[in-house]
Amino acid sequence: MAFVPYYYVLRHMPGLALRLALNDVPFYRGVVTFNKATNGPVNHALVPGLNTVRMDLAAAPVNPDSPSARVVLDFDVLEQEGDRLVHTVRYPQLLERHEPKQRKLPLTHVETFEVEGDVPPPIWENSPREEFPESGTSEQLDCVFELWDAYKRQDIGAFLSATEVKLSDHQRYYGAAPELAPAEAARTYGAKLREPWDVAPFEPHELSFERWADGRVAYVTRKDGGFALLATHKTDPGQRWRANLYLTKVDGRWRIFR
Repeated sequence: MAFVPYYYVLRHMPGLALRLALNDVPFYRGVVTFNKATNGPVNHALVPGLNTVRMDLAAAPVNPDSPSARVVLDFDVLEQEGDRLVHTVRYPQLLERHEPKQRKLPLTHVETFEVEGDVPPPIWENSPREEFPESGTSEQLDCVFELWDAYKRQDIGAFLSATEVKLSDHQRYYGAAPELAPAEAARTYGAKLREPWDVAPFEPHELSFERWADGRVAYVTRKDGGFALLATHKTDPGQRWRANLYLTKVDGRWRIFR
């Protein structure tokens, strides 16, 4: 089969808190105080055959100054060629798929859809199913520390080593990108890394390791809902490096894959 590029569009209005997962791996979460629209490639979150969208929805405060009182949310998956709509999930229309007594927030809503073309199996498919605590294991903490330490020390070699699985997995879905070739990545990211950054401390006790895909994936955030890793540019505070991390076991070792 030929490769078929897909992309997503998400429109999120105030009044809803959303946690969205694709194929039991976190994809988006947020609460907005303004109308927000995001889009981008989505092949990396798809699997061969049947794909599952899970939305955990809850009520959220509405900014009284918001220009719209509507509470609306749309999530679309489209084929890039011709912008053909493959699947859509819309709120409040999705409530009609539930029994009348269940049509209230909080609500979990699940739908499935199929895609065409060559979709590689996810990197975590054959990883072992594991139990692990929300505080993470020592191996998982070491994996996160490796990336933080590389950024803190401005070590581009160590940074690329910590993210090599992520870069190679990206190429499985989207092909080789010149800017991700080792020499070019070292040059481009190395220059950015050597700029003056204020890197937030590594605080393992503040990290949350969520168990997804039957324990084959760990999603790393902060317990307070913030980013697992954060750095702010010292001379241009508008520039930030923020990272929540997806971990899976590759060759018996927890690695960052997204």
